[in-house]
Amino acid sequence: MWECTVTRARNLTEFLDLTAVIWREGEDFVSLCPELGVSSCGETLEEATAMLKEAVDLFLENARELDMLDAAIGGLTVDEFLSHLG
Repeated sequence: MWECTVTRARNLTEFLDLTAVIWREGEDFVSLCPELGVSSCGETLEEATAMLKEAVDLFLENARELDMLDAAIGGLTVDEFLSHLG
């Protein structure tokens, strides 16, 4: 897991604790963030992890810019989302 910082339009910074699921597929590694449905891949475990972090950052930044951040995390507010993670 890694920590992701999301800055919202009203200058509120929140932290999401997201999961990275990584598996080998042929000669490559596939990485998935199941909470957001974002995936990536790489030739090494480290590259797959780095590429997933970048994909998640871009996904969340795009959602923020479109004022769709709450919808991007399952239609919940960030507090509701975090409470469901346990």
